Amino acid sequence: MGWVAPRTWVDGEVITAGHLNVQVRDNLRALYGPLAYAEVTEPVPVTSSNGGAPTTILTAPPVTCDGVTPIAVEWFAPHVSAASGNVCMVRLYDGQAPAGAIAYMTAAQIRPVWACARLLPAAGEHVYSVRAWVYPAPALVAITAGAGGPGEFLPSFLRVRAR
Repeated sequence: MGWVAPRTWVDGEVITAGHLNVQVRDNLRALYGPLAYAEVTEPVPVTSSNGGAPTTILTAPPVTCDGVTPIAVEWFAPHVSAASGNVCMVRLYDGQAPAGAIAYMTAAQIRPVWACARLLPAAGEHVYSVRAWVYPAPALVAITAGAGGPGEFLPSFLRVRAR
């Protein structure tokens, strides 16, 4: 996952595919490529009114971190609606542990949401997810997404990338 320090080349050295893969391909991936990506193209109703058991919106595939490379975790939803009198809280999770709130919508708001968190996770495997709940119960909140195209919403996505 991490960046590899640039090599100091010497005259006459034979450059191999392995050298180029590490120095160019892998370093470009570390800088710009997503480490994990998940999307949803259908609406996700937020049915939980319990912050201890929120509705899962998206879960990214596992990411192996080295403990020294920061990452960015981004969530986008093209349309989030909260009914009048309701509040919706959206949190980022690392496994089962909340990493923090990334969005908060109050009564009668309808808007797109893009949130990004810069994290420095411990070495090891991490599974990031976005989860939400609404209060007071019962309430109606929807994370709306689509397949894109004319007259359609774009997908909602969760992306993890090196930062």
